[in-house]
Amino acid sequence: MRRAKWFSLFLALVMCMAVLAVSASASNDEEGIAPHYDLCPDCSGEIRLLRTVWDGIEVQTGERDCPDYPFGTDIQRTEYGTVYWKCNLCGYSFQVPTSRSRWECHGYKFDRSGSAEEVSCTHDYPFGTDLLLADGKKECHGFAFK
Repeated sequence: MRRAKWFSLFLALVMCMAVLAVSASASNDEEGIAPHYDLCPDCSGEIRLLRTVWDGIEVQTGERDCPDYPFGTDIQRTEYGTVYWKCNLCGYSFQVPTSRSRWECHGYKFDRSGSAEEVSCTHDYPFGTDLLLADGKKECHGFAFK
């Protein structure tokens, strides 16, 4: 019994030493936890992100069939902006255009009995679809991008 306790204590000590060794090696690794900066072409300083400025205007950049509902379409909205970078030593700076996109769902279910066919919107809406019902009536599900 006494040997088992000493052996368990020895294994616990070995595991603690292993954990400390791994964390020490990670902090010394240049590609590890610390951020990696590009070097300045003028002075070899670090190029750092100053800020990202978004223009605040979203534009429609895509349309697809809705994956969530059996009818309707989704639109992709994209916003553009500028990323500003600057060297921490010499002040060399530059800017890069950027964008971010999201999909906006305009899908829907058809809950009434009977059949319906999805057709392009025939109204003054640039996006969306209409449902052509079994009785010949059209149900508009078109929309305008805001």
